Amino acid sequence: LPVAPTEVALTETDGHPVLSWTAPQTGINGGFIDPAQLVYRIIRNDGTVVSSNAKGTSFTDKALNGATKQYYLYYQIIPISAAGAGDYALSNHIVFGEPYSGDFIEEFSDQSVQNDPWVLERIKGRNQLWGLYSQGSSPVCYPIDDNGLAVFSSTSGSIGDASRMISPKINLTSFDVPVFSFYFYHSLSEEAEYAGEPYNDRLVPELKLPSGEYVSIDTIYVDDLNAGTGWYQYAYDLSNFKQY
Repeated sequence: LPVAPTEVALTETDGHPVLSWTAPQTGINGGFIDPAQLVYRIIRNDGTVVSSNAKGTSFTDKALNGATKQYYLYYQIIPISAAGAGDYALSNHIVFGEPYSGDFIEEFSDQSVQNDPWVLERIKGRNQLWGLYSQGSSPVCYPIDDNGLAVFSSTSGSIGDASRMISPKINLTSFDVPVFSFYFYHSLSEEAEYAGEPYNDRLVPELKLPSGEYVSIDTIYVDDLNAGTGWYQYAYDLSNFKQY
């Protein structure tokens, strides 16, 4: 049975998700595998078997239409020899599809998203701490409208934990003046420290460029004496980023 493929890469090319990989040449027990005799079962992350007998070292998934909808994608690739299926490999993940144009509004109504896909990315720590809830806790706060809000549950993690909640792709050139706006709940802490460390929970709004680079546009502290306690609206002119 073959070992897993290596150097697996998933890209968006010519309007399609395209996989490439390096074929295994050895078996699980160290024996020789002829790469030319292998076929591959390829499974999309939604459970769809997009191919049961792909040949070669690349595959294009033409079943998805990215013109009107975006998809969070990754794939499992399983090499199959005459002896049976070998070890699988997982691809990287991408958001596939054309960036959305025009007004983009997300209210997290009824603790769900209205636009797909939102991607949760753990930066540091064991747990993914973003979630959608009917209200916040520690401190208690209620949504401005529509019975839903996004919450980072810092008290469920450890000091220094960090993660991202990433929106779908948005075409900034579809706006005359693109403005990023959201509401954030401030709460004054009764303590200056938590577990011996300064209390400095914060939100860092970022833009993810087409290159994959993240650019920070602000740092907002939960405990802000100037803001006090309550909901505050923030807005940022993104005109300088239309060039990307």
